[in-house]
Amino acid sequence: MNNYIDINNKIWGFDENQESLIPVGAILIPSIYTPDQYPFLTLVNGVIKFDSDGYNSLVNAQKIEFCKAQAKLFLQNTDWSEIPSVTNTENTPHLINSSDFVSYRNSIRALAINPVINPVWPVLPKEQWS
Repeated sequence: MNNYIDINNKIWGFDENQESLIPVGAILIPSIYTPDQYPFLTLVNGVIKFDSDGYNSLVNAQKIEFCKAQAKLFLQNTDWSEIPSVTNTENTPHLINSSDFVSYRNSIRALAINPVINPVWPVLPKEQWS
């Protein structure tokens, strides 16, 4: 049986086959935990308390790190669009919508530098060749 705690500090116990019954927002209470692993769970007089502000801070920090990592990945996946032999109009073939990729990469770079909790990702342009 796994125990879960919700934001109202109510403890829920469920078997693995009852996972669909777990309340939204409830989190698994680890059988052994340390405060640095779960700073949003505190033990007060033998009772586990859920700190929703601490939990939200942790989740938001994870979302910001994910935004930064995802932005870096998107930039890596479009590095090819910056290669001079791809963008040089004297070469055939060449990327004719390189300005779309510049705009896209600038938007992604802004999210890599200043990551946000709920990013709005720009749409990756479809490459067009001469």
